[in-house]
Amino acid sequence: MRTTRTRSTALLAAAIVLIASPSIAAAAPKAPAPPAAPANQAEANSTDPSKRDELLGKDWEKSNDRAWTTSGDADGFHVMVADAATGYTWRTAASLSEPGFDADQWVGNACVTESGKRAVVVYAPRIFTNREQLAARGGFSAVVDLDSGAVTKLPVRSSLAYFNPGCGTGEQAVLTQEGDDLAKTGLNRLDAAAGSVAKRIEVDGQVTSAVPTKAGIVAAARDAVVKIDDKGVRTRFAAATGTPFLLKPDADGGVVFLERLGDEVRARRTVPGDAKPKVTTLATGALKDLAVTSGKAGKVFITGAAKTVSALPPSVAKIDVARDAVLSTEGRSAVEKSEWEKPTATGEAVRDAKVELKVLATGKKVGFKVNPADDVSDQAATGRAVHPKLGGASVQAQVAGTDLTDAAQRVCSLPRNDPNGMATQPTPQQAEWAADRAVLGTLEQNDGAQKMFPPVSIGDGQKVPPQILLGIMAQESNLWQASRFALPGVPANPLIGNYYGLAIYNNSQVDDWDIHWDQADCGYGITQVTDGMRMAGREGDPKKHGQALPADQQKAIALDFKSNIAKGLTILQTKWNETKNAGLVLNNGNSRKIENWFFAVWAYNSGFNANKGDGSPWGLGWTNNPINPRYKENRAPFLETCQCDAKNPQFWPYPEKIMGWAAFSIATPTGPGYAIAWWNTTQQRSEVKPPARLFCTAQNDCYPNQKWTPDDPSVLPGPGDDPEPAGPCGHKNPANGKYDLKCWWHFPAEWKANCDSTCGNWNFTYDVEPMPNWGTNYPPRCGLETLPQDVLIIDDVAQTPQQPGSKWADPMRKCSRGWTNQGTLKFEFSDPAAAIDLHQIGAGFDNHFWFGHTRNKYADSLFKITGTWELNRDLNQWARVMVHIPDHGAHTRQARYEIETGSKTKHRVVLQRTEQNKWVSLGAFQFSGRPKVRLSSTTEDGEGVEDIAWDAIAFQPLAKKPDNLIVALGDSYSSGEGSGGNPAYYRETNIDGDKPRWRNACHRSPNAWSRQGKLARDNGVTIGSIADFYNNPTLDYHLLACSGARVRDLLPRNALPGESQPPRDAWGDGGAAGYYELAQLDRGFVDEDTTLVTLSIGGNDTYFSPLIQQCFYTQSQCKDSEMVDRFGPGMLKDAVPRHIDEKVMPSVATAIRTIHKMAPNAKIVLMGYPKLMENRNSCAVTFTPRTVEWTGEVATALSNKYRMLELRLVGEEHIPMTYADPMSAFEGKGACGDPERINFIKTDKTESDEPLTNGALIAAEGFHPNKEGHKIYGDVFTDALRRLGL
Repeated sequence: MRTTRTRSTALLAAAIVLIASPSIAAAAPKAPAPPAAPANQAEANSTDPSKRDELLGKDWEKSNDRAWTTSGDADGFHVMVADAATGYTWRTAASLSEPGFDADQWVGNACVTESGKRAVVVYAPRIFTNREQLAARGGFSAVVDLDSGAVTKLPVRSSLAYFNPGCGTGEQAVLTQEGDDLAKTGLNRLDAAAGSVAKRIEVDGQVTSAVPTKAGIVAAARDAVVKIDDKGVRTRFAAATGTPFLLKPDADGGVVFLERLGDEVRARRTVPGDAKPKVTTLATGALKDLAVTSGKAGKVFITGAAKTVSALPPSVAKIDVARDAVLSTEGRSAVEKSEWEKPTATGEAVRDAKVELKVLATGKKVGFKVNPADDVSDQAATGRAVHPKLGGASVQAQVAGTDLTDAAQRVCSLPRNDPNGMATQPTPQQAEWAADRAVLGTLEQNDGAQKMFPPVSIGDGQKVPPQILLGIMAQESNLWQASRFALPGVPANPLIGNYYGLAIYNNSQVDDWDIHWDQADCGYGITQVTDGMRMAGREGDPKKHGQALPADQQKAIALDFKSNIAKGLTILQTKWNETKNAGLVLNNGNSRKIENWFFAVWAYNSGFNANKGDGSPWGLGWTNNPINPRYKENRAPFLETCQCDAKNPQFWPYPEKIMGWAAFSIATPTGPGYAIAWWNTTQQRSEVKPPARLFCTAQNDCYPNQKWTPDDPSVLPGPGDDPEPAGPCGHKNPANGKYDLKCWWHFPAEWKANCDSTCGNWNFTYDVEPMPNWGTNYPPRCGLETLPQDVLIIDDVAQTPQQPGSKWADPMRKCSRGWTNQGTLKFEFSDPAAAIDLHQIGAGFDNHFWFGHTRNKYADSLFKITGTWELNRDLNQWARVMVHIPDHGAHTRQARYEIETGSKTKHRVVLQRTEQNKWVSLGAFQFSGRPKVRLSSTTEDGEGVEDIAWDAIAFQPLAKKPDNLIVALGDSYSSGEGSGGNPAYYRETNIDGDKPRWRNACHRSPNAWSRQGKLARDNGVTIGSIADFYNNPTLDYHLLACSGARVRDLLPRNALPGESQPPRDAWGDGGAAGYYELAQLDRGFVDEDTTLVTLSIGGNDTYFSPLIQQCFYTQSQCKDSEMVDRFGPGMLKDAVPRHIDEKVMPSVATAIRTIHKMAPNAKIVLMGYPKLMENRNSCAVTFTPRTVEWTGEVATALSNKYRMLELRLVGEEHIPMTYADPMSAFEGKGACGDPERINFIKTDKTESDEPLTNGALIAAEGFHPNKEGHKIYGDVFTDALRRLGL
């Protein structure tokens, strides 16, 4: 007896779910603490509650400490926080992105203000780090409120350099713009609390690492630390022997910074406010081991391993954490590692983050696994809002028609959104195979890729190490030929760099979304081939963009990954020859060795300036020189620490990134993307990065530890662009004596004396093997299964997309039409920039569909896309309209289809996340004229994240109006909850239980009782059986009921026609719904044509779940206990009946009246609830017989009130309804009955159940009818239909 009671306590304490509620805490007990995360193992987003005292130390729950970190993926740049008082439970404060960028990853930098309440963030698409101009000034900026998650986007674009942004005293920060056309640094002082930016301060010359202090802005300049006043005048106040970097202001008015001395570094401090500032050394250590960082209230921390530590002031502390650790706001913990989890096989844009936190008080390390989409703030949409400068832009519709290829305007050779010009995404195995075969010269050398693009000899029969080529592919494209939306094997738009020529290279914020075709990059595919990829006749400057390649070569580069790799290889080989022939040889010059390709890769990215023979500078440019002050001086080799380096590629020059990718493979859903190069020792591998000063000597007028400001007219950029920051390049233009940044390197160099044994070696996986198979993701639907024979189909494209050839695409995906297209789909854009967010995928019906991302209908009109299907003939009759939902690229739960019938416009809102190729009925409509169906990308909850798809639609002509147009509303007892686990529910209503933002647990089921009813005319065939196949024109049925629904989840948001106020329940609520669906009566299915509405409602409004939990805890005293927060004062035996009378019945009456007003021609069936438990077995043990009996009395009382309500609504208000009472049908069959037709406590969770701990998981199916129980309900419903004459 005691054992049973203990187990039941654990079960019910976890959750007692009678009628699960998605929308309020009142309908279900509060979830317990998050699951455990064992130390040193990333398993959950929180620490183990049972071990928190051990892991976190004494009084952790009283701490105000907050850990924070960032993570970037294709979904956005995420700022994540974990408060000590929650046991360091991670949540996403904000996810930052800009609409319209086809970004494979968002990257950025962040700092936290002195209060610990706000983060200042600079963020950008990863591809910006591969482009010189964008790395210099491309970053977007914002302030994130770490409490609320609200994001304030700022009208400032600034550098992605490691030192930007710079937080300082109070809530102040500085955003640095590396320079302008007058060779002046722009410093933008930010008040993070107000979200405002002061007037830009222009400083003569170049400064870096600018931060606000009590004495004003302080920055690093050449070999000194300087103060800068509001007029831009700088005053040198502290000399530095080496180059200062990582400036951190402290609470006592000081500034701590690092100073490099060869391979050593010193942590030093000065006080800019002193009359005669002194510089003191706080600590010393190896460059690779020591750093400084800051926390809340002006505390500065020395991190990593120090060789010496001097006496420290109160505002500075030395702590035992990793060098690059991110300190929490109060310095009680530190994030020592933050990296990605392996990508998902389904290619989710959001990637899990693995976070390792060290708690300083205990020395314990705790591992976490955090999904940035799991726990997001209510302000999440602000992180994806359109740029602030766009708010006042005029918005005018522009009809694009059926041609979406921009033929008259574009300059890039192959267009986006050409259904006959899609690239198929290769698998990582195919990409590696092609790279291996290409460097061997055997990649379709007779009839394909390398016949069109034969390899370039690099002398002596040598080869390119495949890891160098693969590294370039990883950095340029993630091994993708098609856009990021396509999984392996799936066709989509080719991957194209800045196809629209967005004005993202200049300093102006106003034109960021203006389309400038002449500025397009036109970088295509897996190696991002740019030169020659503009249209013939539209090349612009041929020196900059190259002459257009022949059309067949352009097409091959854009659409075939093998041809693209072959072409990319020839570019790389050419760069090797250019540099080698010019005398730029590294180490022993052996082409098989990884390090020896550093020069060629440098030239691959930023070009090679040939020797003109006139004494002018020549060689490799300044951008990728490792000594460039854009990059941290104490950086480790790329990826050597962990894959987390890939989150911040802006901290390394391009050739160092390629060396890193050669040593460490990119991660893919199936594991490592390719075989890596190998070294004899790990130390030799870590030395793949050359010394930062190797290419900075007097030979090229470069002097470490010194800085000069570039001021020669030849290096000043055009209006709005940025030059390089000041640095050690001291080369002067002999004509005018000005610094021109032409410290170009053109000498041999060596950093590995015995390269044959110390350099990296190539590695081949493939030699003569045939190409690996194509991926099998998301096969298309080519047939007309489940469609009636007489339907009129309008596909999203006029003709089935033509594949470019069996070598370029999977022939198994080809579709052939056995039907005729009967209309058109045309798109309309609110602004030309909206076209940027329209994409195509070779999947869905007939191997093609379009998709975009949902935008907020009230706040984001710039990117609104509207697609309109129009039939090619008039229809003057009834017809059913069906839409095809593809198996991916369709997520929204608020797809609002508008149907123009000729006499009026109706709407239907459906869920698109079916995760299967599925025809979905919008209902039957009476048409008079030319039918149109319209779908817009704007929704109530749009944040620019969820996909919305336009695929095919179909019209089924009907001889007359269907006799029965049925809509099923209500709660879990109507949805089909409890009827058999995961297989029992439609996928879109049983998904993502561990992801609150995406979760849907409505649990709509084919077993729902409204589907099991039988109309008299149908000879015993159930409604559901008829509805599943569209071959019976007499019936149309729609199931909208949702587990957990209350009356407020049914009622529409707005007032009905002719009424001044919207309908509301007895609490004053309405227009709400759970799981980001719309209220059931806002979905459009209930209207004047509806003939029958079914529903069960009121159970959640009666608080059944909390009531049963209360009865469990109070046992036999349940009805004599109180639940004031739910039912008001008084014992439950009095309070519950009063609550039913005063709250529940008026609310249910409002729902029925509203249904009748919206569907005046419909009959209504109100279904009741049975007694839940029988007074026997486990029920009697768990709840006591007296409690079981009383809960039955509550159910009986509710049923009696429903009968009284029926009499009043029918007799006095003449509403055609009936109450269906299931009490007698379930007599003796409740939970613990014989037979049991209502589930007792269930522990087998469905995919949409929230993950709960405390010993077991209670599934939502508990205390709901099982499959047989829903059949009993179906019989009760059938009896009710007969009473209505149906």
